[in-house]
Parts: sequence; structure tokens; C-alpha cells
Amino acid sequence: MRQRWIVALFFTAAVAATAGQQAPQRTNALAPEGTPIPLGLAGYAKVLCSAVFVSGREPAEAFRNSGFFLFPDDQRAGVTYSGDRDRKLVRMTHGATTRTAKLYGDQGCIIHPQNHDGIFYPDYTLIYTGAIDAFKHSMTRPQQFPPDTEGRYRNSDPLMIGWLIKQAVTRRGEEYLTYPQRALFDRIGIRRQVLETDPYGNFLLTGYDYGTPRNWARIGLLYLQDGMWQGQRLLPEGWATFVSTPATAWKRPVYGGLFWVNGDGAWPIPKSAYFANGAGGQRTIIIPTHDLVVVRMGHHRGERAGMRALRASLAELMLAVKIAD
Repeated sequence: MRQRWIVALFFTAAVAATAGQQAPQRTNALAPEGTPIPLGLAGYAKVLCSAVFVSGREPAEAFRNSGFFLFPDDQRAGVTYSGDRDRKLVRMTHGATTRTAKLYGDQGCIIHPQNHDGIFYPDYTLIYTGAIDAFKHSMTRPQQFPPDTEGRYRNSDPLMIGWLIKQAVTRRGEEYLTYPQRALFDRIGIRRQVLETDPYGNFLLTGYDYGTPRNWARIGLLYLQDGMWQGQRLLPEGWATFVSTPATAWKRPVYGGLFWVNGDGAWPIPKSAYFANGAGGQRTIIIPTHDLVVVRMGHHRGERAGMRALRASLAELMLAVKIAD
């Protein structure tokens, strides 16, 4: 008998989920789907699916604490959800609209497409909610500013690097979807790190990546050791310096190369520190002067309180840990 968990007051027709493990396809890779309501539902369903089937959290807790930020504030009270544990499927409903997301093995949870017209969601969220080809979408975004004139974070930039990686891997005849595990995670002792994809099998990279605190700490240690691991070079020489150097176009020195930096001293740690900055206050902080990596994990709803606690903890930590010679 199928095990199901349901918290809902009403249901509407849901998008039919495929029974097999082949990720769903769609015809238009560049046109996002729908208005803020269906797009927000899609993202909410994906986050809940990952929380339950990847992270092993309870549905009610995850529904309350994660994913809600993708949905319009004034409409959240009308959202209901249901799930099917056997099929690893989540349905998220608001009024007459339902969106679904499903676990596809090591690819994690993927949003199922739904036919709607119209484009009304900021570009930077569409790769998380639109069930689009994230690589093609990113490479077709028009240039907003001339090079080296304005510092802005755009997830299209790291996604273009992801596209280049995919081209290089596939042209060598290697398997793309297992490449991160083979080329990096296995070599630093990470046995399971879920990097979720869009429906076209492209790693999203800028979000929807799931690992334990120890996993993130190992990645931080790799950077702390300048890309070396047990005597082997895994990252190009100088790469850690590149990512931790403030980008010249930014008016405030807070961003480097794919990592955020503490160049303005906003955090109570050395200005040379840099960090991976994830949704909900997830942080992997590398502090080279103290030979230290700090990982903070938590749910989106507790981000503000979590950041206050993290700031206070880092200040105490700096007093406790001796500066490296």
C-alpha cells in the first residue's frame, strides 16, 4: 500500500507525473511558465520535495520553514500541499493551480512543466521555478552593463561556466551527470552530495545543492588548502586567490569570483575571509588567517535570527582561535 502524507483543504487536477525515472521534457526551453502564482507554486513544490526526499525532513516542518519565500507574501495562506512517498512526488496547490515536483534519483527533485503563457517573474528566479533549460536561458540574457563597469550578482554567470563544463565533459566522451562525483566529491571523501538539475539535465549549481555540514566543510577545506587534497592538486593553482579577491567593478568589496568576500569588514572576521552564500543563511566561510572553516546551516524562516547568532559566534571564535603564523 502506498504511503502518503497530505495536508490540504481542497485539491484540483494535478499534473500527471511520469511513472519512470526519466526526467520530463518540454518543447520550449527558453519560455518560462506562468504568472507569480504558478511559478511560486513550482518553486515551493521543488523545495518541499527536496526537503522531504533529499534531506529527510518532515513535510509539515519543511512546508512551514522552507520554500515559502518563493511565493507572494499575501497569497501564502491559500497554499496547500500533498505528497506521495512511493512516487517521491509533491503537489502544491493554490486555488485552481497545482504544480508538481518529483525526485529523480541522484538528480534530486525536478519541477514538472505545465503549459501556461506569459512571463512575469524576475529572471534570476526563473531557473528555480520555471522548469526551463537553465543553460540556454542564461546564455540568451541580454547584457545589462558594459564589462567591468557595474558589480551585480547574476546567476547566469556561474551557469555559463556550468555550460562550458558540460561541453568539455561530453566532448571527451565522459558521463556528465556523474562528473562532479567522480572528479571532485569522491576525491575529497564526500560520498553523497545532491546537485539538482533542470528538466534538461543541466546542473543548476547556483542553488538546489544538498549536502551535510561535513560535506560543505570538506569543500571549504579544499579552498583553505589552496586546492590541494592529501598532496594532490584538485583545483588550478591560484584559483582560491582568484575567488577570494574582490571584483573591481563592485562599488563595495563584497564579491570576488563566484564567492562572497568580507572586503568591507561587515563580518567580525578578517577582511581576507570569503564564503559561499546560500539561501536561508547557509554559509561556508573560509578564514585563511586562522586556518579555519566555519559552516552554518539552517532553514529560511530562521535566517535573520541565525545571522545574528552567527555574527556573535564568529566574534567569539576570533577571540578563541589563535591567528596562524
